[in-house]
This record gives sequence, structure tokens and C-alpha cells, in this order.
Amino acid sequence: MNEIDLNEIINSLSKMSTKMNLISKENLSLQDQMMLTDSNDICLNLLKELRQKLTSQVNLVNISPSSYRAEEIRKSMNDSQNQTQNETNELDDPILKKLTNKKIMIIDDDVDTHKVLSFYFTQKCLQVFAFEDPEQALKELNNIKPDYILLDLMMPQMTGFEFLRRYKLGKFHQTKILVGSSMNYDKDRLEALKLGANDFIAKPYNIEEVIYKIKEL
Repeated sequence: MNEIDLNEIINSLSKMSTKMNLISKENLSLQDQMMLTDSNDICLNLLKELRQKLTSQVNLVNISPSSYRAEEIRKSMNDSQNQTQNETNELDDPILKKLTNKKIMIIDDDVDTHKVLSFYFTQKCLQVFAFEDPEQALKELNNIKPDYILLDLMMPQMTGFEFLRRYKLGKFHQTKILVGSSMNYDKDRLEALKLGANDFIAKPYNIEEVIYKIKEL
């Protein structure tokens, strides 16, 4: 990812973290409070990691010409070693084995959610197709033929429930659907499962939990 892309992801992560901090915990169960805290912690850790990467890019650009070549060679050697190690580790990663080159469709009206999840899914070797409009997603479903769908429930154009109803009645490519919502967990989960969803996850998303849930579909 280049510097502009990293800045966009960092800005989106910052907005997501701010939204989490603004959520009132008064009416949340202890379990939901813990989930919210975990989600924000993961978001902040990823934010820190990306900021460090961005700083490294800026520092490399600012190296003096006389030392740039030596620094470039050193970095190239380190990158080569790290890439070899990462490739070795990835071969043993059961998540990557299952998700590599799989297609996932994100249907959510929140642009920041698109950017952050698209970035994270790409790191897990998934092919990402993001839609803000559920109607457009339905039109493209048979063309894209996704392996997974991550579907938000509350969208202004069409609710996730309506999407599931139309998906169930239409002649669409069959896929695994993970539904996410920040509304009442038990009530929404039951309704979504009745309409054909494979699983349900609470929002704001815990990114690591999203990956785990998708792997288990």
C-alpha cells in the first residue's frame, strides 16, 4: 500500500475508534461492554501498526542521497528475509489456507468500514468487493459469485433483512452470509438466521472475530 492508501486507512480507523468511544455503555451488558473494549483495543493496535509503517516510509524518503543506496540495500535484504519468513509462517496458517483467493462481498453503507475491512481482508489474501448499495450488490451477485458476504442490517437504501428475503427468493449464486448489526443482538440474530444467514456478529466489529467467523462458516 502506498502512503496515500495508508493515510486513508489510518483516518478510517481513527473514526471507527472515535465512534466506539462515543457509544454509551450504560445500557450494555457486561459481555457487550467487554466486546466493545476488545474491538476498540484491536482497532487501536492496528492503528499504531499502520502509523509505524507510515513513519518508516517517510523516514526512508528523507534519507540523505549519500546514504540512501546503503540503506536501500540493507532494507532490501531485510525485506527479503522477512518475506521468506512470512511465507513460511503463512504456509502453516490454517486461516490463510482456507481464505486465500476466496471472494468476499462487503455490503455496508459506512465507507470507513469498507476501507478498514477491505485492507484487513486483503492482508488475509481475500478478494474484496465492497458495496454501499445493497441493490447494486444483488445485481452483481451472480457475476462476482462471492464465497462469503458480510452484510450490515441497518442501511438506508435497503435493510439487511430485505436483502436476505430477496436473496432467499431469487435465483442467486449461493454463498455463506455473515450478518453484522449494532442493534439488539438476540432479536436480530434470530430473524437473520430465519431468513437464511449462516451466522451473526455484533458491531462495532472486532476485526479478528470477523476473520474467525468467516473461517468457520
